[in-house]
Amino acid sequence: MRQRNSMRNKMIPAFFAASCIPILIFALISQIRLWKSTETLLKTRAEEDIAKANQCLDMILDKYETILYDVTTDDEFITLVEEINENKEKEEVNGSKLRRQFAHGCNRHIGVEGMQVVLKSQKRFFYDRFVSSSVESSWILQVPVERIAVQTYYVDPVQSGTQEHPVFHILRKIIDYRNINKEIGYVILSVDLSVLTDAIVAGNTEEEGNTYLISENRIFLSPSMQKLGQNPDSISKTGMYTLQTENTTSGWEILLVWKMDAFYREIMAQFLFWTAVAFVILVLLIILLSRFTRPIRKSVSQIVEAMEQMEAGNFQIHLSPGEKDSLEIQKIREGLNALAEHTDDLIRHTGEVIPCDLIIVATGVRANIKFLEGSGIETDRFGLIVNAQCATNTKDVYGAGDVTGRNPIWPNAVKQGMVAGNAMAEHEISMSDFFSSKNTMNFLGIATLSIGVP
Repeated sequence: MRQRNSMRNKMIPAFFAASCIPILIFALISQIRLWKSTETLLKTRAEEDIAKANQCLDMILDKYETILYDVTTDDEFITLVEEINENKEKEEVNGSKLRRQFAHGCNRHIGVEGMQVVLKSQKRFFYDRFVSSSVESSWILQVPVERIAVQTYYVDPVQSGTQEHPVFHILRKIIDYRNINKEIGYVILSVDLSVLTDAIVAGNTEEEGNTYLISENRIFLSPSMQKLGQNPDSISKTGMYTLQTENTTSGWEILLVWKMDAFYREIMAQFLFWTAVAFVILVLLIILLSRFTRPIRKSVSQIVEAMEQMEAGNFQIHLSPGEKDSLEIQKIREGLNALAEHTDDLIRHTGEVIPCDLIIVATGVRANIKFLEGSGIETDRFGLIVNAQCATNTKDVYGAGDVTGRNPIWPNAVKQGMVAGNAMAEHEISMSDFFSSKNTMNFLGIATLSIGVP
């Protein structure tokens, strides 16, 4: 036989399940909101970092643009270049002056590795800071000159001796504001790429992510030397959040690649925290449930024990009321005490106990014929005595239905009424069947019959 669980064993799992559902829903909704808010925070942080990197790059480039602007708009410098363009005899003298200016500019400004002027005849005067020379250079004369409106940028790793130096060039057209259409030449400022390092580390650390500078779809500056020269698509973006923007000053692209590890760790930490909180709350609820329902469970156990004793034949029991009983429990106690008391009184009076599995209590139907006593109309223990026409022994007195006590079901009562009515109208018909428990009915044209014994 299957063993049944106690109320306690049923209530706690039921309460646990009922409590888990809203807690799980709350945890799920909280995690979704946390995920979205953290993701929004991450995107906002990334946008702020790339904006900071862009701003820092602008500040660095502005510094070198100012140097270049001061040179190309200096009246003395413009005069020297124009004299060289127009008078070849002054080329050496004025060229020496230009070289001294360039040497002074390179040595005074950190990061400037070379300065040169390209005349309209394509002749160049320069200073190479790598070799501290304005006469010989293995790279400076190879810097290409692009026809530009005012200014342009490009990156070009240069070879000086046995070492390669990553530099970027800023080209600016020399403009005489007295005659802006006059072609004079170009000035090229070559700057070490390392000066841009502050731009790519602005706002983030290597643990958070990396910032890359891209020119002509190639990475030319990154925290890792292994990435230099690679296509940006080669950067693994698995588990990363990427954001890219263009620096309007230089035309370079700034690529921010943020690692999502910190994001996932934050989500997991929050999940574990709220899971632990939910677990603690659940345990506290179970403890409180067990504590608050203890009196009820105790009372129910006493009632069950009393019922088992009554089943065993002990009716001399009495359940004392509990101080913390609910109204329903108190009524059950009182009812059980009354049942035990009445049963015990019955046994003491009769002295007999009949073991049984089932008791069916039923009451029969008896006709109310007391009002006929002394009238001369014949009756018996069932009711009024009638013949097949429902007539009694007294003329013009008929009986039909439950008063006869023989057919206590409504179809027979209806038929008896019809027979008695016809007899009163001197149209004689008779009752032909007297089954005591017979019932007929017509369902959708199908006749049905119910019959039994009294």
